[in-house]
Amino acid sequence: MLQGGVSTGRTSTDDCDVVRTIGRTSFGSALSGFTASPSDGPSQLYCHVQTAWLTQVKLIGSYTVPRIDVQLAGTFQSRPGPQLAANYNAPLSAYGPSLGRIISGGNVNSTVAVNLIEPGTMFGERLNVLDLRINKILRAGTTRLSVGVDLYNALNSNTVLSQNNNYAAWQVPTSIVTPRFAKFNVSFDF
Repeated sequence: MLQGGVSTGRTSTDDCDVVRTIGRTSFGSALSGFTASPSDGPSQLYCHVQTAWLTQVKLIGSYTVPRIDVQLAGTFQSRPGPQLAANYNAPLSAYGPSLGRIISGGNVNSTVAVNLIEPGTMFGERLNVLDLRINKILRAGTTRLSVGVDLYNALNSNTVLSQNNNYAAWQVPTSIVTPRFAKFNVSFDF
């Protein structure tokens, strides 16, 4: 038995119309005489984000060697790495002067998270994982004994699954692929 699949695609997010609408909305009905200027609304930077084409490959196969009753099986998957970000917490002293007004709520100790990387443009290392299984079947009458070994992450990759996106500790891994390990198993059917 052999099965597999390939999928590819990309995502596109466009909030530009909403951002432009918020920037020019008149709040006259709620706050008499107040009309927002474009600088009062959210930034139009990165309001349209389109990722690159990302491809996944997955395969699974198994085969029983007839004369010696040995089962061989394996799975393989290849996926894109996590999307990268570099979030910098900008202090009021860095962004306050550009506002041209007092910060909302008067909180002088506030920060604003700013992503220093354009969203959807950078991704981590690709994940490639191969898992294997070898199983020997022993028969005696109506009973069946199966002895086998599973080998996980046979390629022994150490790909990062998730990482810290804060600029101060940028790209410090928070989880990686489990290292190669084997599991022995015995099954008795009667």
